Parts: sequence; C-alpha cells; structure tokens
Amino acid sequence: MADTTPPGRAPARPLPIGAFPLPFGYLLLPDDAPSRLVRDDLLAGRLPGRWPPSLRGYERALRGNFDGALAAFTGDDLISRFNRFVIDTGSQEPGRLREDLGPPLGVLVDLVLYATGRTASPPDAAGLDGELAALVLAAQASAAAERGEPAVAIELLARATGQAQPVYPALAGVPAGRHRRPHRRPDDRLQGRVRAPGPAARWRAARPVGRHADLSLARLLLRRAVRGVHERPGCRAAAAPAADRGRARVDQGRMRTIRVGAAAGRAAEGPPAQPPPEVRGGWQAGPWVGAPSPGGLALPSAQPTASWLYAPRGVHLGTHAGHDLLVVADTGNHRVLIWHGLPTSDEQPCDVVLGQPDTTSEGPAASGRGPRRGMNLPTGVLVHDGMLVVADAWHHRVLIYREVPAQDYAEPDLILGQPGPDCVLPNRGGGCGARSLYWPFGVAVVEGRFYVADTGNRRVLGWQGGIPTSGGIAPDLVLGQPGATCRDENRGGPPGPASFRWPHDITGVPGLLLVADAGNHRMLGWHPHPGQDRDADLVIGQPGFDTAGEWPYGPQRGDALRFPYAADADAGRLAVADTANNRVLVWEQFPGQDGAARDGAAWDGAGRGARPADVVLGQPDFAANGENRWQGVERDSLCWPYGLSLRGDTLAVADLGNNRVVIWRRP
Repeated sequence: MADTTPPGRAPARPLPIGAFPLPFGYLLLPDDAPSRLVRDDLLAGRLPGRWPPSLRGYERALRGNFDGALAAFTGDDLISRFNRFVIDTGSQEPGRLREDLGPPLGVLVDLVLYATGRTASPPDAAGLDGELAALVLAAQASAAAERGEPAVAIELLARATGQAQPVYPALAGVPAGRHRRPHRRPDDRLQGRVRAPGPAARWRAARPVGRHADLSLARLLLRRAVRGVHERPGCRAAAAPAADRGRARVDQGRMRTIRVGAAAGRAAEGPPAQPPPEVRGGWQAGPWVGAPSPGGLALPSAQPTASWLYAPRGVHLGTHAGHDLLVVADTGNHRVLIWHGLPTSDEQPCDVVLGQPDTTSEGPAASGRGPRRGMNLPTGVLVHDGMLVVADAWHHRVLIYREVPAQDYAEPDLILGQPGPDCVLPNRGGGCGARSLYWPFGVAVVEGRFYVADTGNRRVLGWQGGIPTSGGIAPDLVLGQPGATCRDENRGGPPGPASFRWPHDITGVPGLLLVADAGNHRMLGWHPHPGQDRDADLVIGQPGFDTAGEWPYGPQRGDALRFPYAADADAGRLAVADTANNRVLVWEQFPGQDGAARDGAAWDGAGRGARPADVVLGQPDFAANGENRWQGVERDSLCWPYGLSLRGDTLAVADLGNNRVVIWRRP
C-alpha cells in the first residue's frame, strides 16, 4: 500500500525526526490515526512493535530497503513528496518543495541537502525552535567541526541538546525507552556491502562522513577528537543516541566503564586537581547512587538494578515517619526509587521501586503493562505531609500517593491532569484547559501552596489549598498565560516579566516564589506569592526581563544561566542547576520577601539586585562550563545536572549525564 496523506495536511509537531538512522530519521509522518501511535513510539525513543500497513515504506527505509521505500511513497501530497526527496534528492526540485512546505518545515529541505553533501553550508536556525532548531544547530556543529573548530561545534551541540530536551528527549540523547530490536546505522551498512547504483545507493554514497544527526553521539565524537578518547563512539553515559542503544549498551553482569585518555593520564600522575575550596564554599561530594566508577564514562547495565540509574531527572530529600528519605526519578528506566534513610555508601540499593513491577524491569507504562501503575519519563518528585507526588511527564499527569509507599509497584491514589488512570493523552486529548497538563516536569509546595510546572503548556499552575484531594479540583492560579486555554511560548511574543518558554521547576520561601524558566535561561521571582497572573519582579540569570540570551562560547559568570532546569531553596539559601553549564550555583543568601537582599545589598524591585552566586559546584571556577570539566568522571564533577534538592547543609544532585545522584554536604 502506498504511503500517502491528504494534500495540505501538515505533520504534527514535535516531529519525530533526527534521533534515528538516516535517511529514515528524516522521514515525515502523516497526521492520521495509525501514524499517531507510531509517532508516539518514535518520540519516546523506541521503535513500534508493529508497523501499520499504510506505513510499510517507513519500515522498509529503517531496514535499509531504500528502493522499496521509495516505491511506496507514491502520493502527490507534500509528505510523500518530501519523503521521496529524503531518499532520492534528485526526485524533487528543492526550491519548489521548500516553498510548498513553507515555514518552518521548509528548512528540512536544506537540512537534507546538507546531510547528503549537495550543499556546503547548513541552514540558519533563526526563527526556529524545538526539534527543528536542534537539527539545524547540529548541522552547524558539523560544519564547525569540518572547519577545524571543535570547541565551537561542541557548544553548538550543547545548544541543540537544550532545544531538543523539552520536546524530544530521544533526539537529545536522553533515553525515553529502549528499542525493541537493534538496528544499525547507515554508515555500518556501507561497510562490506556493495549495491548496484540507484537512488538509495547514491544517497548513501553522497552522505559526508561525520555528519551525524544524533546530538549526543556527535558531541562525544567531537570531544574524542579534542581530548583523545580512545574507546569507540557511542559509549558516553546517558548520551548514546536512541538509534544506537540496541548495540551500544553492554550487559556484562555489571555496568561497563569506559576509560578516557585524559583520566588515564592523570591516574599515572596522581589524583586530579580539585576546585579551590573557596569556590565550593565548603561543600563536599559524598555518596552516590548510580554509575559506579570515577575516572571513566559508565554505561548503565542493559538490565536495571536496585541501585543503578539511567538519566535521572529528579530527586528529593525528605522525611517520613521521623526518618530521612531519598526519592529519585530514574527517568530513563521509567520508574521512581525510594531509599528509607539517606544512602551512606556508593551503589546502595533502593528500598522501594514504583512504576515497574520489580527492580529489573524497564520501559514505559510498566514495561507495557499499562499506565495504571506505570510511568513514562517521570521527572519531578516531592514528599510533603507524608504524601509522595510524582510528575509523570510523558503521561501528562501528576501522581499522588497519600502515603509514601513501602511496597513496590504501588498504585497512586489520585491523578491530576487526566480523566482516569488509563488515560495518557496530552491535555486530556483535547485543547489546553484548567485541568489539563502537557509535559508537567516540576512539582513543589511553597508556603502551603501546591505548584505544577506545566512545561508543555508554558505555564505554572497553583492550588491555594495545597496538594489537591481530588483530581477534579481546578487550580486557583494560572501563571504565565493570559488564560487557562492559552499555551503560546512567551505568550506569543518576546520574553517578558509575565511569560515562560519552558518553566521547569518551582521553589521559594515565605513571601517569594521562584520559577526556573529554563528555555529563557533565567529564574523569575514574584514577591509576594502571586494570587493571579502578573509580572514577576525578580529575574536571575539575565540582565533584564526582556532578554533571554546565553553565552556558550566564552567564559561564564556567577550571575548568568544556561538552561536552568531545577532550583531549590531552604533556610535562606538558593541552589540552581545551571544545566547546560554543567554546574550547580549556590547563593548563601538571596532576595527575600521584604524587597531587599538578605545580606543588605539593595534590590531595586526591577530585578537588577540579583547578585552573582557565592558558590559553584562541579567546575573549577565560575568561568568554566565543561562536561565533567572536559576530563573524566570524578565524584565532584557534573554532566548536565538536571534536578536537585536542598535541605539544610545537604544537597542531592541528579547528575543526568553521569547516570547518578550525588549527595553533597557542607560540614
């Protein structure tokens, strides 16, 4: 059956493109019922178990039968024409196809031309966002690498990853599920295989070596060129692209550790140099759970365990029944782990697992058993008044357990954002509304109010009475949008004091609410807590409310942020995960509820009083921003810290890129 879609029907975004092998990785899916199920699988970073008959062309392209795929795309609609162009660029006139696709999809024509070597320069990313911006930035990184500018290429890929993270984690190299069967990259098929000339063979022959669509693999290859990594590509912790995990992840009964040249060289010279104590403020990295080996890059075991993690995004330090708790969102394994008592040694196994029937299962929705007890990319976690709250991000809901579970595979007592426990559609399968959610990533209770970072709807929801007791209770506050049905990025305009791009986490103290607006590279603050949508009066990380810039190429500063995905406050101290700068910033004192900084520095009410951080963790100084300090994994190094939790002199950091959670303490 030919793969066609009615003329004029545009594919739905985010597009599941770029994370799988080319040319399959650039094919567009129609927006119809059979395709939506496949699209959901691809966006989650996994291949569908079965291909609908109408999508056989896509399956053929994935298996390397490019000529068969080309014969299947026979329609005259835009998607079929573009897919023929992806496989055989000579089949369509690029200018006409670009014009017919229109903005923003027209840029895909130029991406294909660059990937196949028909043009020398990649397209411009201006005006693009999400997965489209990520792919263009990755192409620009390839061009920078070909020019001999690896440092520029690495930073472009860091920006690409930041664009992809909120909308398409699999493209960013963040695991959203395992493939059901391994498959090879087009580069592998080229070796030892000769085919008669044809459109598909010309495509493979034209593709320049080194132009990778997979962001995390490309970053590793570039760092390998700069730092002399001698192991094979694809072995970076939490960075093996979705298309390679079937063959890159190795199960040897234990987690495999990949040594890097820089770390090995230091081992012969003595212990690595530590950041000076004054920039760390006395904080020391202690036990961790997750990857077991400092000095190397560790791959998670092919089968989860009770102690190892795969790309953790959320962490919470709490108490329950008089005992300390550590709760971790083990995002890549689609589960939440609970330790009753803080771990005192590395790799200490958890006591309870939620979202999976046991500690060795993985996969969304309890490994396919269903969402009633399963999860899909859980991110934010919280314990409050004896209740456990989980932001089940890709099921577009918030789970509430009225008691912190003591048994594995417990079912939540209450669900926010969905009409029932088996429902998982974004915005309840319809338009944005007061009781719907789209990628909720963060949850918090601040001054008795319960907040949810409804990231995909670019807003923060608030419940004045605390954690709801019923899923039917609508929020009292919609912050960041003019109404409950609106979901435009930055309210449909440029950044401002009342808009969000990717609100990702919430924290605060009495009289001050803080929101991590990751996509605008800033923290926004409201004094006092807002009772209705209104302008913020504090900004951290930007010089003003109308800017959203980042500076990836030069030295960083203590008052600038790049994709801050998490923040927490306690006892007048503020900690922020400055994720793309691979560091955590700590303010020992920060602007308080009385309109003045706690240390007495002036705060003018326009947000200009947010002074630089006092402490930096994970880097040797405030200027540096390298992943693991561009060296090996050490106990106090960081690679994309994505979540954190602060309680007194204890700080837990979800070190996503190193597949671990590290507990820091200040004696």
